Amino acid sequence: MAPKGPRSDARARAEEALRLKCRGRTWQEIADELGFQSRSSAAKTVKRLMLREPPEDVITARAYTVGAYRQSISSLFRQLEKAEAANDTEAVIAINRAIAYVADKNAQLTGQKIPVTQEVDHNVTLEVNTSASAVLDSAEKDLLAIAAGHRDAGRLPVLDAEVVSVS
Repeated sequence: MAPKGPRSDARARAEEALRLKCRGRTWQEIADELGFQSRSSAAKTVKRLMLREPPEDVITARAYTVGAYRQSISSLFRQLEKAEAANDTEAVIAINRAIAYVADKNAQLTGQKIPVTQEVDHNVTLEVNTSASAVLDSAEKDLLAIAAGHRDAGRLPVLDAEVVSVS
């Protein structure tokens, strides 16, 4: 465990804590690994570091992210070559999926994936072989049958229906 208290390399430790957090580590794991007194002190250290750093503008942040995507794809292609050389079909498939995912995210970030509006003209013709009055007569007959079944049970249901439009 690293020493606690004031340190001459506090900034480097804060940067390492931020790097670990960005890789998905918990505050407790970071505190244990880097020698913070508690998980909250690790979190506060990272927060202070982030407040000292000026925020990036969108263009700069996008450029860094694009660079990270390039590094990820480069690494994935190296792994793909190794998997292909080893004839590991499952790894090749998984790596290709990962490459496609990273490439898709990069395309979204760089504006290569612009949604295109498409018009769809769709006409539906519905042929009805029975008239509206025949449908209503059938519905009335079904409702009366339901009511008759409930009448035998000793209670009469309330039935309410309305025809909104017939065209």
